[in-house]
Amino acid sequence: MRSMGKGAASALVILVVAAAAASCGLIDALLGTDLAGDGTPTEITGLQKAGVEYFSTAARDVVADGSYAYVATYTYDYVGGVAVVDITDPDAPNQVGQYFPSSSDYRLYAANIVMAGTNVYIDGGSGGRMFAKVNVSYPSSPSFVYQVTGSEPAYALIAEGTSLFYIAGGGMYMYDVSDTYAATYQSNFKPAEGNVFGGCAGDGLIYVRCDGATFRVLQPNTARTGVTELSRIPIDYNGTGNMVRSGDRVYLQLYAENDCSLLVINVESPSAPFVEGQLAVQRVGRIAVSQGCVFICTAGAIDLIDVGDPAEPALLTSFVDSSISSVNGASAAGDTLVIADGGGGAGKLRCYRMLK
Repeated sequence: MRSMGKGAASALVILVVAAAAASCGLIDALLGTDLAGDGTPTEITGLQKAGVEYFSTAARDVVADGSYAYVATYTYDYVGGVAVVDITDPDAPNQVGQYFPSSSDYRLYAANIVMAGTNVYIDGGSGGRMFAKVNVSYPSSPSFVYQVTGSEPAYALIAEGTSLFYIAGGGMYMYDVSDTYAATYQSNFKPAEGNVFGGCAGDGLIYVRCDGATFRVLQPNTARTGVTELSRIPIDYNGTGNMVRSGDRVYLQLYAENDCSLLVINVESPSAPFVEGQLAVQRVGRIAVSQGCVFICTAGAIDLIDVGDPAEPALLTSFVDSSISSVNGASAAGDTLVIADGGGGAGKLRCYRMLK
């Protein structure tokens, strides 16, 4: 094959550089990054197993930011706490701090965890005792701030601004947590038609799934003393697992007897949400969302769903990891997916790199 002359080679280089400068698409594709800063990095193509951090407790749930994963841990004698794991290097996650209550008065089941600012909140799950606030400003020494006591078993927690929503007993209890050292009960939202069974938040709004198969958009009032329902739409079946908002979409799993699906709900207009896309899926689990990809995490496998086109979600690939025993929580932080796995005294935080 005849080699290309200098002039032709130079012309080719100029053309490639010009095209790359226009969109950075080629360089993004080669490097798996977003040099242009235009919010369109190379799409996620799969996962790669990274590191595991082991606990002498159960790992009940997890929420992550760019550098740390905060794991709700539990010892099965109502001693629930928080483990802080450095995930800067996902190949070598490292627990740097831990909080456990020093008094039996503050024991919690620690079933769910949410983050707001420099604080995390853990609830009492089926064991009741409401929720506790833990400050994680210093990851190496997370500290107890206060606990709200009660007996209502929790389904979920939602953090939004200076409010915390405790979902229990069919309703959603609203607390003002703007005071550093105390939470103030504000109100209870309970639909006349049924119960609240999970939700998420974003941009000052609350999104909940309710009995009667409805998805609803709620707005806290200015005084943070209650919520107003802005809209609702019917959904086909009951929901399960967690709901996640990312951008202008809320992602929710639905299930019937032999019919499971991922629902993509457009919430760009709070007064007029609509189901934009739906995909039949094989498995039901905990979900996390990152960069146009939904991760459905289950025991033994993680399904990657491409939602780059929200109207046409599609299965990208199924990543098999037989070492996953039970998924109690999942969260995405940058290019890392983390899973809270396992009960008893053998909880784990599993880390996965997102491939591009």
